[in-house]
Amino acid sequence: MLQDDIRRQVLSTVLDEQEISLTRDNFEHLVNVGRYFTPWPEAVRQLSELENLVKTVGLTNASLTQITEVCSRGALRWHVLLSTQLAQTYKPTPEAYQLPIDLLGIDPAHTLFISAHPWDLRAAATHGFLTVYLPREYTETPLPNDQFDLTLHSLDDLIAMFQRAN
Repeated sequence: MLQDDIRRQVLSTVLDEQEISLTRDNFEHLVNVGRYFTPWPEAVRQLSELENLVKTVGLTNASLTQITEVCSRGALRWHVLLSTQLAQTYKPTPEAYQLPIDLLGIDPAHTLFISAHPWDLRAAATHGFLTVYLPREYTETPLPNDQFDLTLHSLDDLIAMFQRAN
């Protein structure tokens, strides 16, 4: 479980640097806190609607354990959800973006790569993906020279685009 091991190492390093000590139970809870994330309130409905219109594939840095918990608890629907754990790496390494191309035969030139993270979109663009910026609260904003193929206010914008196209 590469992601969980790395998360443990990073957390341990940060806590040491900040001279913070935790009990073993608190440390483990913090390492695993991502398993308890809840989806954005509108995401369940939006993913369900998108799934009826187009193939929906997710690519996450979360571990397989974490995404199983979050999707199960949050009722998130995907055709396929891939973890970079399968490539034993994290985004933004090139191997992470190659994963859906190799495993699913995805043609990046005909695939919208949607993210709230400009760094993620920059890396996806180097693999030929069409980039779609979806701003979210508490995420970084694009750099002045960032150029994405599309910017959405909400996934509802994308749903409407696909509904008009069908």
